[in-house]
Amino acid sequence: MTVEPNELPPPMPRDPNYLSTPRFEREHRSGPHVIADVILHEGQVKEGRVQGYTIRCDEAVRPDGSGGTGTGPSPLGYFTSAIGF
Repeated sequence: MTVEPNELPPPMPRDPNYLSTPRFEREHRSGPHVIADVILHEGQVKEGRVQGYTIRCDEAVRPDGSGGTGTGPSPLGYFTSAIGF
């Protein structure tokens, strides 16, 4: 997918059942809060589910084999982006 300059990419897909899940209803509190589930996969790959969205995190491939598979941004990449938001 190519995005032209000054054009927003399409929105991320969201779980249509997010607000109707029993877990959300059980843990719902008034006021600002965020609930996230993180699943650890093989190697450095992690999958996070937050506010109905699924995000993926990994580490870069390293020559010595100690890194990840390069299938997603690193945790530091997400943190750095969050500063800009």
